[in-house]
Amino acid sequence: MQKNTKMIWCFNNMPAVRAMAFRFKERLPSSVDVNDLISTALEEMIKLSYRYDKEQNDPFLKVMKLMQLSKEIS
Repeated sequence: MQKNTKMIWCFNNMPAVRAMAFRFKERLPSSVDVNDLISTALEEMIKLSYRYDKEQNDPFLKVMKLMQLSKEIS
C-alpha cells in the first residue's frame, strides 16, 4: 500500500479503534481519558501499517485483533 492509502485505511477503521478504546477504558482508573487511548491506538495503528507487509503477514485486521488479545492476556 502507498502512504496515503495506509493513512486512509487507518482513518476508515477509526470506529473499530474507538470501540476497542471504550472497552479497554472500562478496566482502567477514571483518571485515564478515553481520548488519550484513542489517539495512542491510532498512532500505533499507523506505525503498524507502515511495518505491515501483506506478502509476509496475515491480514491486517487479524494482526490487530491478535495484538489486542495478547495485551488482554498479559
